[in-house]
Amino acid sequence: MGQKVNPISNRLGIIRGWDSNWYGGNDYGDSLLEDSKIRKYLNARLAKASVSRIVIERTLKLVTITVCTARPGIIIGKGGQEVDKLKEESESDEKPIRILDIGAGTGRYSVPLANEGYDVSAVELVKHNLGLLKAKNSSVKAYQGNALKLKRFSDGEFDMALLFGPMYHLFSHEDKLKALMEAKRVVRPGGIILVAYLMNEYSVITYAFKEQHIMECLDEGRLTEDYHTVSSKKDLYDYMRTEDIARLNSEAGLTRIQIISPDGAANYIRPYLNKLTDEEFGEFIKYHLSTCERADMLGAAAHTLDILRNEA
Repeated sequence: MGQKVNPISNRLGIIRGWDSNWYGGNDYGDSLLEDSKIRKYLNARLAKASVSRIVIERTLKLVTITVCTARPGIIIGKGGQEVDKLKEESESDEKPIRILDIGAGTGRYSVPLANEGYDVSAVELVKHNLGLLKAKNSSVKAYQGNALKLKRFSDGEFDMALLFGPMYHLFSHEDKLKALMEAKRVVRPGGIILVAYLMNEYSVITYAFKEQHIMECLDEGRLTEDYHTVSSKKDLYDYMRTEDIARLNSEAGLTRIQIISPDGAANYIRPYLNKLTDEEFGEFIKYHLSTCERADMLGAAAHTLDILRNEA
């Protein structure tokens, strides 16, 4: 059996140079790690620029980064604005914001955030979804795991946590609270937690009444006397009222910054929205943005997004 050798090693000094050019000395390990972080950041930041190679050269006081790209216009930007912005970002001593996407699915949020330069880790329970996320070859650090037990991560490891899916599929108050407490544990004091919920009244109005399942739901005990849904795992989704969310926050010791509806009335009138002209739809977006924080809109919307701060 022969040993496999990367062909680049046979080309060095002949038709190709090193991708890193410097003498490390006692700082070799730190410089090597920094090179890796620089390449990881630039490959994510310039994902659309067809970057083929990044060469890093170090002298005593200067680090020079050469980016080989088939689309320089994307990197340079109009009037050099993008390249100036890139220089400012690369010279900043600030560490990228660390985000944990809990219940990341296939990476709908975590991958774009990583492409923006954030340090993103993702946890997904379903193995198939995790495979699709990893296949996107982003800088997201993706792991299989459960929102109820984030044992892989230490206390206060992240600046922000996203819970954009787990609360849809946890069916008891205790499990929801446990997921919220785990998110709180891994987020530093002063950090932010974003939590998405499916709302009760939207489910009752659309499924029970609009689609005429009301008597079926009552007979099967899927609605209480005050029309709160009673869900189980066979129903796939669980639904909340604003007072249920407030109770969770109180018991978790989290402070609300704001709660909004990302969709408002849109799901009730979707067929009509699809018929609007671009100008008319633009006005609807303005309407939604002006009303998405109104308390009288939240309960009947399809979804809410709760923006919380960990004051602990």
